[in-house]
Amino acid sequence: MRYAFIHEQRARVDNAWSVCALCDTLRVSRNGFYDYARRVDAPGPRATRRSELATKIAQIHDDSRSIYGSPRIYEQLRLDGELVNEKTVASVMKTLAIQGKSPRPRKPRTTDSDHGHPIADNVLDRDFEATSPNQKWVADITYIETDEGWLYLAVVIDLFSRRVVGWSTADQAKVFLARSSANWMSRLQREKSHTRSGSTTSRYFTIVSVCTRR
Repeated sequence: MRYAFIHEQRARVDNAWSVCALCDTLRVSRNGFYDYARRVDAPGPRATRRSELATKIAQIHDDSRSIYGSPRIYEQLRLDGELVNEKTVASVMKTLAIQGKSPRPRKPRTTDSDHGHPIADNVLDRDFEATSPNQKWVADITYIETDEGWLYLAVVIDLFSRRVVGWSTADQAKVFLARSSANWMSRLQREKSHTRSGSTTSRYFTIVSVCTRR
């Protein structure tokens, strides 16, 4: 009990007593105290094993680009010959503050030719030369990966100036996305436009011609 008290006092930040003074006051041997301290401070077999396991788990997690969670790390450890259970792996990962993450979601499809929606006439016919502003506009939809999911971007470009004359964003590739960008450009320009017809966005951008002919 006296050795434990000295050990506790030595660990205190505000301790003003030396080990020598504490041992003399409590009438115990300094050598005896230091033997006690070595036994207490030395990690046991369980702590040593857990430390070694933590190093291997962190390495596997890093090699997987932080994708692997406890089930897959457990399987890899088993393949490496480690005798461990999944609960221990999960516990060590929690201590290390690491966890698996889902792989990137599958890229969305913006091309869909198999539908019964109206398709805009291909009046442009791949003639991308324009001799004046507002003569020919082209439109398309793309997607951008964000931390909150896929963001869809609809853009309308004037082929003469190569400037963006309308754009809109949404979390889904719906008709609203095309209509929003079309409404914006129709507010800027009231001229008749020609749009490119393609399987990617034709069923969405049919609305472009409608909006700009008002």
